[in-house]
Amino acid sequence: MELGTSARDASSDSEFPERKDDTANGNMTSGLMAFRVRENVTRSQRMFMLAVWMGIAAIVYREAVGNDTLVFIGSYNLTTAEIVLVSALGALAFNFGAVLRGLRVRNIPEIILVVILTANLLRGLTLNPMAAIVSVRGTGPLAVYLLLTIAITRAPRIAERTQAAILIGATLVALLCLVRHFTGLLMTDFVRTDGRMIGMWGALLVAIGCTLLLSGLMRGTLRRYGLFMLLLLLVSLILTAQGTGIVCGMVGMAIVFAFEKGLTRSIRMTLFFALLLLLGIVIVAFPNISSLQGLATVLPDGISQFVLDRDHTSNTRKLIWQGVMQSYENWPLENKLFGFPSGSIPFIVTQEWGGVVWENSVHSMYFQTLIIQGVIGVVAYVAVLLLALGAALLKALALKRRTDAQPVISFPAALALVINIVLFGYSYDFRGELSPLLMLGLGAAWTSTREQRSLPQPVISHSTQTDTLHAR
Repeated sequence: MELGTSARDASSDSEFPERKDDTANGNMTSGLMAFRVRENVTRSQRMFMLAVWMGIAAIVYREAVGNDTLVFIGSYNLTTAEIVLVSALGALAFNFGAVLRGLRVRNIPEIILVVILTANLLRGLTLNPMAAIVSVRGTGPLAVYLLLTIAITRAPRIAERTQAAILIGATLVALLCLVRHFTGLLMTDFVRTDGRMIGMWGALLVAIGCTLLLSGLMRGTLRRYGLFMLLLLLVSLILTAQGTGIVCGMVGMAIVFAFEKGLTRSIRMTLFFALLLLLGIVIVAFPNISSLQGLATVLPDGISQFVLDRDHTSNTRKLIWQGVMQSYENWPLENKLFGFPSGSIPFIVTQEWGGVVWENSVHSMYFQTLIIQGVIGVVAYVAVLLLALGAALLKALALKRRTDAQPVISFPAALALVINIVLFGYSYDFRGELSPLLMLGLGAAWTSTREQRSLPQPVISHSTQTDTLHAR
């Protein structure tokens, strides 16, 4: 059976024409489900999805090649970040009306972040234009996707396609990881040097893919190959040896398993909270294993070495963060409040390796925000996370009946995605190609079934009905 679109869907170009749930229990048709939906796709939707696909493709490209360089134009290094930024700006231009109509009081923190980033870009252009322009490769997509987050909350069709893009990208990265691990082919200099098959970008993509697949399996929206894909992604996630990615994947799947609706939901939630309580008791009773070094002493040798390696990495990052805070004390008041102009970086000294000037990533979304947007930016970003976390948690806890309608990305999955954003931000920052993942998590937290029900229902066209009858 194929479905058509209503006249309102076909005529709208600045809005996101959407459709409602296809079943009484809130399951929506997915790109991985058994039948297709024939519908008009507006230019605004095409541009939105182009931006999403460019972000996912950039992650896959970086993992496959080992860097983000596309080509050198003279001395300028053209990277995938420019492609992501241009496509995101195109999506924003075509969907700016939807962003304005979707503005709510809760979006004030996002607006503050975008305003600070824009102001700092203008400041940077007056000091060092070329450096400011180059820095936009990282901060530009973040600002644009924060605005697009406002539009996606009323666009379940876009959320559906974004989810499909993430699953396809995660599958490609997972296959790449497995090929490298078992055959030694397609290796890059990064893999040979680091020893891990996939970087943190691909690991987060695979982790989110695991969460979305488990949610789809438990809701019954994935009918074919869903379990196989989940096992494929789960094995590759473990083989990445990326500690942050593995933690995000396991925590996300645990939350989905506990909160997703079903006959055993109360039992699963009770087990989840009981395990959390038990974990807290163990940490209090045995404080020596609360640290990674202490935990390594009670684990098998292979896992113990992995934990010790992650402990060394964590200690190095803590030294970098200490250097940021020491540098912060000497910043001008304007930079303390709003961050540095685009293209400028603070003088950071870390005590690692006998004391060095640190000019690379600070490995934390929170400390990176402090540098590029100041204290006000950090407060605004934390407010964005807390509001999204609260909204997703309340909706997930209130989901009691099996017939409760849910958006494309369920409330438990939205809660898991927001928590993944919080955890990932501890060790890395959402720059460039990672911005679509940030957008999906924050947007899913605010999507409501009430808004979806107000959108037009697709109708079966006369020609489709006739074709169906003849087919029978």
